[in-house]
Amino acid sequence: MNSSSANPPPAETPPPGTIPDTARDTVLSDPPLAALLPPVTGLSDPPPPPTPEEDADTEACIAAGERRTPWPRLAALASAGIPYRLVEHPGGAWEIRVPLADEARARAELVQHRKVNRGWPPHRQFIPETPPVYEGTAIHALLAAAALLLFYAWTGPFADTIPAHLAGEADAGRIQAGETWRCFTALTLHADVSHVLANAVCLAWFGWFLFRSTGAGLGLLVVVLSGAFGNWTNALWVDPDHSAVGASTATFAILGTLMVQQMRRLWTGWRELASLWSRVWLPAISALALLGFLGTGPRSDLGGHLFGFLAGAGFGFLLLPVTDRKLPAPVQWACGLLAWTLPVAAWWVAWAGTIPGR
Repeated sequence: MNSSSANPPPAETPPPGTIPDTARDTVLSDPPLAALLPPVTGLSDPPPPPTPEEDADTEACIAAGERRTPWPRLAALASAGIPYRLVEHPGGAWEIRVPLADEARARAELVQHRKVNRGWPPHRQFIPETPPVYEGTAIHALLAAAALLLFYAWTGPFADTIPAHLAGEADAGRIQAGETWRCFTALTLHADVSHVLANAVCLAWFGWFLFRSTGAGLGLLVVVLSGAFGNWTNALWVDPDHSAVGASTATFAILGTLMVQQMRRLWTGWRELASLWSRVWLPAISALALLGFLGTGPRSDLGGHLFGFLAGAGFGFLLLPVTDRKLPAPVQWACGLLAWTLPVAAWWVAWAGTIPGR
């Protein structure tokens, strides 16, 4: 009996130019993305933070706290070249850790840091000064400002054709020739309405603060004298053909006087002048800022403003021994009368022609 075995059918040969199914599956399937990228070498994951057990084996805690970060102590360790690690915990707590090998040196450095900085910054108690205060001086400051406005209403804006302006302007050449009365008359003349309004407001405002500490009579005399002195020194400094008008020299003199008085009060309270950032210097910084802001306009007489400010500061120093106590009323009245008389007398000289005019 013949027996026959089951043989597999012969594999079909694909037509020429075609791709077998198995090969097609291999080609068309997407390989993993990592298989397409080149291998990355030289990089590794950051090491995990050390556990407390590992810290105890390699580091020592030399300081801990719960307040603000100890930057001064960290700066001391860094300046000594000691490696450290600041560990911050939730809630604001912190620790300073150093290697065990540097523990002794780090503790010694912090001890030395505390010794050097003990008592710093020094605690200073402000002892306020109680200078005398003159009440009711606002009316006198307003009267001085009103006098400027009334005189401007009579003379009008500045013009070379007006005899009062020619006779009273601060002509540097004529002041250098001896016509010093112009230093007073120029304080009462103004270029235009905005000029006189600005000076009247500053005179009323700053003058009120000055009169409260010096009295109206003495304060007004200081304003007139320092303004005239500022015009005189400015005339000696500038070219002979320079001329100027306005009470701004006197208003900036008030600013200089107030600066000196306030610095003296702060110095009496704090006794501290060494540091540039001391509270004592704040009035000077503020006054110089106002001088730069208000006194450096395009049509401003920069020299007159500066010299008026310096003259006021100088008179302020001279007033320091006087302003410790209130002056008697007759003295204040005498000073006030002299302050009003000086510009009036200067104009009398100008109009009387006793000194040659133009």
